[in-house]
Amino acid sequence: MPLPTSSPVHRAAQLRQILEDDAPTYGYQLDGLDGFATDGVEHDWPTLVGAVQQHVKSLNFGYRTALSDAGVTYVNARGTLAGGHTVHLAPSSPKQPARTVSARHIVLAVGGRPRVPASLARAAVGGGRVITSDDLFSLKVSGHRRPPMDLR
Repeated sequence: MPLPTSSPVHRAAQLRQILEDDAPTYGYQLDGLDGFATDGVEHDWPTLVGAVQQHVKSLNFGYRTALSDAGVTYVNARGTLAGGHTVHLAPSSPKQPARTVSARHIVLAVGGRPRVPASLARAAVGGGRVITSDDLFSLKVSGHRRPPMDLR
């Protein structure tokens, strides 16, 4: 049986193309890159942070546009379900009153924010040794030679 050499060769070509096309978008400067040696590779943290933030903004804009195009009224507020077709909305500022909205169909997108588990809270308070993904992309510098890896 012949060795499947076309797949590794194809992947290698893709990898080189990805490096050339996408690496600068995520903060990598590949000046002086010789083959796969990493001596000439530098990373620019603010570029990566900007790319991540722009990606999130783009996703949010796409969701809002798709909802609007579908005739959905989007409300960004904290609320409580008050029945099968009613939601009580908390005021978004002290000057605005609470309100109740009703509709035939209600979709709740509960969202969420990362949080530091109670067992690690002491390391997070003031020490900065424990941060969330939201905190990570708010940092002005990475504090590391290389950007963090996704270890999922």
